[in-house]
Amino acid sequence: MAYSASPIDFDAGLACNGNNLSFYLGHLRRFAQDTSLVALSDALMQGNVSQAFLLAHTLKGLSSQLAVTCVYLPAAELCDLLRDGKAENLPQAQDVFLELLAGFEEAKMEIERY
Repeated sequence: MAYSASPIDFDAGLACNGNNLSFYLGHLRRFAQDTSLVALSDALMQGNVSQAFLLAHTLKGLSSQLAVTCVYLPAAELCDLLRDGKAENLPQAQDVFLELLAGFEEAKMEIERY
């Protein structure tokens, strides 16, 4: 999965959040503590495609609003795989989930710098 040189596009994220730095950084810090990846993993392992789609879609929207590119791109791909509700997409979705998890860890390290 290719994304910009930085896992987070701070300029875009700041612009999406009214150019309010403290507001934006606060939301980034809360994002770094998000636990919905556990629920997403559980849904994928249990074959609950509709729940997995809902959780992936939520992560996609939040990461888009915060410009966390390294999470947004795999979350968007995961949504595409799960959108039609077909269980046969689960093996590929689980692979993309691993990319999402790696992106989330990368984002957390970047957020800790601020």
